[in-house]
Amino acid sequence: MRFCDAKPSPFIKSTNRKTRFSHSFSTFDTMASTIKAIRYHLPEHIYTNEEFYKDFPEAVGMNLEKTGVRSRAVIGKGETSSDLAFAAAQKLIISEKIDLSQINLLVHCSLDADYYMPSTACVLHGRLNLSQHCAAFDL
Repeated sequence: MRFCDAKPSPFIKSTNRKTRFSHSFSTFDTMASTIKAIRYHLPEHIYTNEEFYKDFPEAVGMNLEKTGVRSRAVIGKGETSSDLAFAAAQKLIISEKIDLSQINLLVHCSLDADYYMPSTACVLHGRLNLSQHCAAFDL
């Protein structure tokens, strides 16, 4: 569709009563997208309640009763959020036989970014050698 065939936005009042445009205008073409598979990677170190109670003796008995948490997977020294995401991405690519050139968007979701800038998704984009046409952002 050509830009000149677009209708003005219904949210913008026009002083001209006649509509100059005959078709609606969309900035983006409609694309169907699906999530076909998901993979995750947990850190190898397991932090048990016994270790937790050694570090926080005042919490003995309260942690399990209130949260139900028996252990936690804790990231190792020098390991980052992108390391976990990279391992998960490799599992996904191998198990689903994904062609990297077919990936159009990389979204990284985490509470702990590697850096303020660049985004962790951009770091992953580079580590995975994704196409320059593949967008990447953190959520």
